[in-house]
Amino acid sequence: MTISGTSHIDAMLRRGGVPVSLIHDGELQEANGIVDTQDEDLLSGEAARFAGKVIAVVVRTGVLVGLGEGSLLTVDGADYTVISAHQQDDGALSRVLCART
Repeated sequence: MTISGTSHIDAMLRRGGVPVSLIHDGELQEANGIVDTQDEDLLSGEAARFAGKVIAVVVRTGVLVGLGEGSLLTVDGADYTVISAHQQDDGALSRVLCART
């Protein structure tokens, strides 16, 4: 099923999402996002591997102006630093990889 149109996306994020906020140029911006936390092998080699928790937040693309690497996000009351942000599929949603601050 393809979800299109900002009204459909916003409704989905309101129902299943958590509050996300970003301060950019002194302006508070608020949205809803869906948090996805997974354990993954971050590095692996012949003799060792390094596993860790990957935290991503999915938001509507463009809703948080100024979102990018190094931005500080508050997600459901917890503070995070943005590692990267990339659009998904048709570009309507962005997946933001985060690290606890």
